[in-house]
Amino acid sequence: MDPNVFREFWKKVVPHLPKPDAPKQEGADDVSEAEKQAEAAAEAERKAEAQAAALEAKAEAAEEKAESAAYKAEIMARLAALVGPYKKAIADNGTMAGT
Repeated sequence: MDPNVFREFWKKVVPHLPKPDAPKQEGADDVSEAEKQAEAAAEAERKAEAQAAALEAKAEAAEEKAESAAYKAEIMARLAALVGPYKKAIADNGTMAGT
């Protein structure tokens, strides 16, 4: 094979071939996409933390409400225990029983 064949091809054919488009910078798109995903993940984490804080506050409020209800029930039971003897004293001694 004659080495000039390639030289002739290079001189006659290659200049007439269409020029290729510039390659896309896929790395830049990948970085942009990765940044978007990271931002989305960070936003999701912030939302999850906010939801957790809201649920914790709601749980604390429910716990306080339950404690208040238990305290009220205890007071009501103590008052109910006093009503019986008070009624008996009133029945035995009249309205002046406590004086």
